Amino acid sequence: MKLQEKMFALVQAWQESGMVRQEFLSDKAISLSKFNYWLYKYRKSQQKHPQNLPVRSTPGDFKSFVLSDEAIETSGQSVSMEITTPSGVRITIYN
Repeated sequence: MKLQEKMFALVQAWQESGMVRQEFLSDKAISLSKFNYWLYKYRKSQQKHPQNLPVRSTPGDFKSFVLSDEAIETSGQSVSMEITTPSGVRITIYN
């Protein structure tokens, strides 16, 4: 198996895991920067072949949640909600 095939399989496994990158890579022998490089290459290859793109969202994929006071991190400001996406992007909504 070629290196590219192995790395693309790793990227696909990460996408299916729903984990943030750092968490997914914690037990893997690959750095975050190297993984990001292969993620870029993978996404670029998928743009050339759009029929291979996975379906990212369907109505059954909707997830609801209840936000408790303990789940909110504050840093001197009143935080209404904080969400971390599988890709590691953090969205914070302040009052």
